[in-house]
Amino acid sequence: MPQISSGLRRIFLTFAAGGIGLMAGISSAASLTPQQVAVIINGNNPNSWSIARFYARERHIPKMNLIVLSGLPHDATQIPVDLYDIHVSAAIRRILRERHLKKTIRCLVTTWGIPLRVAGMGTSPQITLELQQIQQGLQSQVRQLTLGIAQLNALAATSPASTLGTKPAPPVGGPPVTQAAQLALQHFGQALNNAVHRVGLLGPIRRQAAFAKLLPILARYIGPGGVSQTIHIHGSGAVAQKDHQTLAAMKKDVQKDMPAFIRLSQLRYLEKNRLKLRELQLKLFGVVGLTRQLLSDSIYLQQKPNSTALDSDLMTLWYQPDAAMGMESNPMYMPTWTRRLGRRQTRIPLMVSRLDGTSPQMVRNMILTSVRVQKTGLRGVAYFDARGLHGQDPYSQYDRLLRHTALFILQNTSMPVALQDTPAFFQSKNCPDEAIYCGWYSLEHYLPSCQWLPGSVAFHVASFELLSLHNPNYGGWCPHLLKHGVCGTLGAVAEPYLTAFPPPNLFFPLLLSGRFTQAQVYYLTCPLVDWRIAYVGDPLYNPFEHHHVMRLRRLLKYPIFRRAFEEFKIPIPKVATVKAPAH
Repeated sequence: MPQISSGLRRIFLTFAAGGIGLMAGISSAASLTPQQVAVIINGNNPNSWSIARFYARERHIPKMNLIVLSGLPHDATQIPVDLYDIHVSAAIRRILRERHLKKTIRCLVTTWGIPLRVAGMGTSPQITLELQQIQQGLQSQVRQLTLGIAQLNALAATSPASTLGTKPAPPVGGPPVTQAAQLALQHFGQALNNAVHRVGLLGPIRRQAAFAKLLPILARYIGPGGVSQTIHIHGSGAVAQKDHQTLAAMKKDVQKDMPAFIRLSQLRYLEKNRLKLRELQLKLFGVVGLTRQLLSDSIYLQQKPNSTALDSDLMTLWYQPDAAMGMESNPMYMPTWTRRLGRRQTRIPLMVSRLDGTSPQMVRNMILTSVRVQKTGLRGVAYFDARGLHGQDPYSQYDRLLRHTALFILQNTSMPVALQDTPAFFQSKNCPDEAIYCGWYSLEHYLPSCQWLPGSVAFHVASFELLSLHNPNYGGWCPHLLKHGVCGTLGAVAEPYLTAFPPPNLFFPLLLSGRFTQAQVYYLTCPLVDWRIAYVGDPLYNPFEHHHVMRLRRLLKYPIFRRAFEEFKIPIPKVATVKAPAH
């Protein structure tokens, strides 16, 4: 048990230890099997051969599942996209087809000598033209948002004074038009919250009259989807009886169009789908939705030509056109996956994990540790290192996720949980027996935060923690965690943006259930494929397979976790459902 340091100012949470009864009728899991794993070897690198053969022997991978690539550099960190297309993706597809393994292989394992990154192709004339059109569209949206802000302020002026703050956060950055659009969205959000709040302070009759004036503004600027969200947050007390039918019709329209919205988001790489997505954003979420989509598409198109993680590209091996498209939504991502969409899905990604590290012997030790710990079960403490952020910005939202994850594990497992919620970092002398860890944000500067147990799973959220695994002078978290005995981690090979990381409140509860290997967990919780984050570790490793710490009946109360069981066809008992935990 870790010592509690008053100077550390951390919250230490413990849960009384007790047996966790396995549920009748639930199998251990439809886990990933050795027959479903293909190991990718750099034929020009002896260490790649050695590690692949060692892993195949320890995990009983069939020999025909070893795929040797020729034409690759001996030990390069990055390769050009044309080299990737010919000597990596096309070669793997050809070999899998020749060996009749296309339908069998669910997971690819890259090994020492397979590059970390694929270099981008640069900006095309088509992308340049579309970016210019987006900038023009944003100018129009800023003018419309300015009018909407004036309408909301005028309506709010007829209601009681509000104590809500009005100072928006500064824009994130970018061209002047982009910054103006960001600022307009923030001003609009402030004006909307202020108007809704002040209308809510009126008496019942005046409140309904004011809402009747507010509803057309909402319908235009935030659409039926935004109206439904606003009513859900603020309640329906201001809604007159005659408006209920209008709101019901809005909700029905959203439910009807949402599957198409999600499907278009997953097929965003085509320009025609981006145009349809903008039309649907305007229909469902109004001027605000269209503005946000234009901003998102601007980032998307600017980042597509840049480098990506080779492992993330391989997840799209069977996509058409070829990979190296950049920044695609993961269709298996739990918050957006549904059974209905799953039946229609034709673009199924592969699981991909990497066996790599600071030395070939370290990789062999990681493999042996994974096999050993899986048999005995991983027992230790869950550490979550938040930063004490409590605002409404994206950084505060991720900080909130870390706190929610700690609380969820505290309430639903027998595992001790340590949460630090200050700008300081954990110190290893106070933090023994780490089994799982998630923290942030020490960029490219590893800190010995915990005493890592062999076989633990840990990742640090920062932008460039997987730039290299072989450079002894590199300070990133990934190589250092692996060197200290961690058997599962992830990191970014280039700037990935915060929303690209797996939400910890989904990743860790799923892992702790003991029903899924770490490759399956990452597969279901990474928001993007063909992007910049890669997972390092034995994909077959399930540290809690024989030591379940997550109370399954509690986990399955949340529909979002049921999706994982449905995807891998694990029987689900009848359990009353509740709303999903915040994520």
